[in-house]
Amino acid sequence: LGLPVEFSKSYGYYQDGLWRLQDEAFVLLGADRLAFRDFKVESEQHKLPLLSISGAAGLNEKEKLDISFADFPVELLGELIPGGGLEPSGNLSGTLSLYRLFSEEMPLMTSTLRVDDLSMNGMALGKLSVDSRFGAEGKVLEIGALLQKDGVDLLKISNSKVRPFEPEQLLDIEAKIEGLPLEAIKPFGGDLFKSLSGKASGRLLVKGSGDNPQINGALYLTKPQMNLAFLNSPMRLDLKGEPILITSHSIILPDIRITDSKEGSAHLIGVLFHRNFADLDMRLNLDRIKNFQAMATTVKDNEQFYGKAVVTSQDLVPKGNGRAVEISGPLNDLYIKAN
Repeated sequence: LGLPVEFSKSYGYYQDGLWRLQDEAFVLLGADRLAFRDFKVESEQHKLPLLSISGAAGLNEKEKLDISFADFPVELLGELIPGGGLEPSGNLSGTLSLYRLFSEEMPLMTSTLRVDDLSMNGMALGKLSVDSRFGAEGKVLEIGALLQKDGVDLLKISNSKVRPFEPEQLLDIEAKIEGLPLEAIKPFGGDLFKSLSGKASGRLLVKGSGDNPQINGALYLTKPQMNLAFLNSPMRLDLKGEPILITSHSIILPDIRITDSKEGSAHLIGVLFHRNFADLDMRLNLDRIKNFQAMATTVKDNEQFYGKAVVTSQDLVPKGNGRAVEISGPLNDLYIKAN
């Protein structure tokens, strides 16, 4: 028993393509059971249905409701993410299965999903595979993920759990990073970076609540280059094999030798404080500076703070002594002091 729902001539347009729901699609909405039959969303550009739902889920734990994707555009799902800014694209395929939706026991969910040709903000990242399971061990979502490009593992998430009903213990995630393009994390810096390139490797642990997670990790960079938007001066970075340390509220930089496009150089050390990787507050020191182009901005970059600055200091001393240039504060209210 339940409320039957039938469809006729249901269609819509997305990205200049016609999407159509099969006229035979049928849904039965019951008090303790949800059933789908012939529910298929098709596109004239694809041979297989982009989205299909079949089966039923209710009290009987043997019944299964399958939600299947075949080259479903990730862009559409990205539009549903609050805040936006990441602009994901790619093709989602795979199946998400639901069991015992209305049982007194915890509903069970399993999924095996894959995103081909994944990109973020126009940068190609490769293929993302995600396996997940919910309800098998209580109110816990178990997650495993692998990001690959050209057959090489870039990011692996394993032994990870999300507890949606325990806000203070929501996250328990372990990520291993191998050669992840730095450009992929550029959006998380807000307006800090004009450009960012190179690769990152390391480990990252995220535990606790979503509002205030406990984060610990270390990243090793390979051939990093950057251009800070507020300085507009491209730089190469040499960390001498030392890691960047990441914590819940800070990003700790080792002694970094930076070289500009004209081979001027300086050394940078300091801390970037953050709130969930937003609202950056800098505490940076530059020393051992030799003909270094610290800034090359125009009025178009910043009407209140622009110009060209080539700096040389006489403090060629070991790390930590003589702070030739100090940079502090948030991006919209920087304080720069030259000693």
